Parts: sequence; C-alpha cells; structure tokens
Amino acid sequence: MPICLYCLNDKPVADFNREHVVPEAFGKFKNNFVLHETVCTDCNTYFGKTLDLKLGRQSIEGLDRYDANMKRPDDKTRFGGTLTLSARINDGGFADGAEVYWAAAPDESRLVLHLYPQFGVTDGGRTLWFRSEQLPQRNDLSRHGFAQEAAISVKSVGMDADLSFGLLAAKGYSTSKPEVAGGTQEGEELDIRISGQVDRLLRRAIAKIACNYLAHEYPAIAAMPQTLAVRRFVRHGTPEDFSPITFSAKPLVAGATPELTPLAHGVTLEWKGGRLLGDVTLFFRFRYQVLLADGGFLIPPTMISGGHLFNVAARQILPLTSDPSRGRPLTPPKRT
Repeated sequence: MPICLYCLNDKPVADFNREHVVPEAFGKFKNNFVLHETVCTDCNTYFGKTLDLKLGRQSIEGLDRYDANMKRPDDKTRFGGTLTLSARINDGGFADGAEVYWAAAPDESRLVLHLYPQFGVTDGGRTLWFRSEQLPQRNDLSRHGFAQEAAISVKSVGMDADLSFGLLAAKGYSTSKPEVAGGTQEGEELDIRISGQVDRLLRRAIAKIACNYLAHEYPAIAAMPQTLAVRRFVRHGTPEDFSPITFSAKPLVAGATPELTPLAHGVTLEWKGGRLLGDVTLFFRFRYQVLLADGGFLIPPTMISGGHLFNVAARQILPLTSDPSRGRPLTPPKRT
C-alpha cells in the first residue's frame, strides 16, 4: 500500500487523492503538476482547510491573485486587518496612519480600499489609531504611552460625527465632537504602507510547495528520512524551534527585475553546500528558500538542479535551467 508523504501512514490507494504542487488557488495549468498516491485524503483535506486557505486569504500573494485577474471578488472577499497582512494610509494627511482593508467594489469587478471605523488619538507629538471597538478608556491611555495629564485630541474616520461622539462619550473622552472624515471615495487613490508577518502557518504552506515539487521531480528522494524534518514541519508544525524557511533578495530568474516581473510562479531545487534546497516564489513577490534536507545522504544527490516556471497568464509550466556562465539565478526558457 502507498505511504503518505506527510502523515507516514500506509493506506489503501482509495484513501489517496490528487495533490497539486502549487495550490489550485494560484492557477490552473494545462500541464499541471499533480501528485498521485502520494498525499492521503486526510492530509490533503487538512492542508486545504489550513495551509492553503491561509496562503490564499491572508497573504499578500493571495491578494496578488486579484491584481492578476485570476479571481473575481465578491461581497465576502476581504483582505487586511491581520498580523500577516495589514495596510495603513501613508500620505501625511488627515488620515495618515489609519488602517484600511481591501474589499470588493460595489460592482464586484475589483478590490478597492476601505477605511475601518476608527479613532486617531494624538497628544500633539504622535497619533495612535484604534478601531472603534478597540478604543481604550480615556483613563487607560497611559498604557499606550500617553502621559496621564497630556492634552489629548481625537479624530475619527470611517463613521459619522454622531456615532463618533457617542462612542467617545461612553469611553470618558471630552464631550466636544472630534474631527471627522468619511470613507474612501470611488476612484480615489491612496498612498498606503503594507506590512505583515510571514507566520508559521504561511511558512508551512510555502514549505509544502517545495516538498510537493521535490516529490513530483524526485519521489524517491522526497520520501527519504533526510527530508523527514521538513515534512513533519509541513504536517504538524513541529518541532517548535524548527523553521526551514529563509528569504533571499536575489532574483530567482535572471532578468526578473521589479519592472519586468513575470506573471508567474517559480519553484526550483538544488544541491548546494551539502544541503538540499528548494526555492519558491509566487508572482515573484518574495523568494523563499526552503531547507529540504541538511545533508545525511550516503550518496549526495548532486544531480538535483533545475526548476519550473508556472506561467499564470498562458497556463503553462515551463522548465528552467541553470546558466553555467552565471550560476544561479536560473534563466527563463526562450520564447517561441
């Protein structure tokens, strides 16, 4: 019976289903890379409800799917407001620092920015923004770094003046009405600052892509004990102090500058410095390097080198090859 790559249980063939190397949420390709009898249905279902869902809905790469017209928003689509993806206005104006999120335009044709209902509390030197439901009591502002006797002024965005006034009064602030600004206007451009953490769940989602790719290209090596640590990390997130993901500022594909970034994903493998490494990039937003095996091979797999470009626009998967004159990064295939 086949043995699942991740839970390590041997199960009947009927207990396995298809597992895509790159999650389907990030593209469907004509020559799709799919694993058969490799990932059991239980693990596949778990990944779909956790790692893949997190990557698709709470990461900047998930947001990129809408910019790439791969997915149309609906009234339930929403990005932002999480530790892994948030955005704030960065224009130096009235609402500078206020938090925004992405949601569907009225016609659901695209994502647009919306302001959370929130208050900006300032002591003249700095402004802290609090969502309306998180505004602290006036006498608790010292916990947020404000001097107890400091003169405080408050402004609000994303709500009308009467609602702002009532919320402030209930929290013990001055009864004078705050300065108020409404929501964002249709077609209005905003300068924003995007931030977020690549948390452990997102790292596991990226590591799964690299593990799946290794299993597709070199199934025997993927199942060896040397890769067990990264597979346990993907499936269980253990051990707690193990994190095989690092970031690289170098381009994965030669010539892929920010101005010429291809609408594609890239996944590569290489044996380097006694370690088996995988590289993953989605929409060429970030380059993640995954430690798949830290040595331990009786015969080093030096033959491992190469990768594939997942062309989202053409729905094609194309091979990448090393350029001996430059070494890494890899060069894209010639256009035909």
